[in-house]
Amino acid sequence: IFGLSATSLSAFAGALIAISFVYSISRFRFGFSGETLLLTGVAISFFFSSLILFIQYLSNVADSFQIIRWLMGSLTVVGYQELKQLLPFVTLTAVVIIYLSRELNLLMAGDEIATSRGVSVKYVRYALFFVTSLCVGAIVALCGPIGFVGMMVPHICRLIIGEDHRYLIPATLLFGGSFLVICDT
Repeated sequence: IFGLSATSLSAFAGALIAISFVYSISRFRFGFSGETLLLTGVAISFFFSSLILFIQYLSNVADSFQIIRWLMGSLTVVGYQELKQLLPFVTLTAVVIIYLSRELNLLMAGDEIATSRGVSVKYVRYALFFVTSLCVGAIVALCGPIGFVGMMVPHICRLIIGEDHRYLIPATLLFGGSFLVICDT
C-alpha cells in the first residue's frame, strides 16, 4: 500500500497502537504527567519487545534474520522513494513544533507561568505528543530503531545553542540528521 513494504506498514501500525496504549494508560488514573507517561512508555515498550521476541521465536530462519536486521536498523534501505514517504510526517512535525516554539519556551518556565501567558498547556502537550510520536513511528518503520541514536542530539544542541526553541529546533533537525548519517556509516 502506498509503495510501503509489509514490514514498514506493520511497524507504523504498531507505533500507532503503542502510542494509543501509552496515551490511554498514562492518563487513565493519574492524569497526563511526565512521570506516568515515561513509566507507561517503558512498560508498553517491554510488552512489545517481548511480542517481537515471540514472533521471532515462531519464525523460520530467513524471517528471523530479517527481523534481526530490521531491529538493528540501517539507512542503507532508505532511498528517494522512502524519503518522499517520510516527507509529509517530518514536514508536519517540523511545522507544528516551530509553530509551538513560543509555547515551548514558556513551558520551560513552568506550567503556571505558561498558563498565565495564555498557553493551553494540555493542548500543547497533547499536540506535541501525537505529532512527534507519529513522526518517530514513520521513521522507525522505514529504517528501524537506528533513529533513536538521535535522542541525545536535542540535549547536546541545548548545551551548545541554549534554551530558545526558535533556534534549538532547526539546529536539532540539522544536527540530528547529520549525526544519524555519521553513526550509520
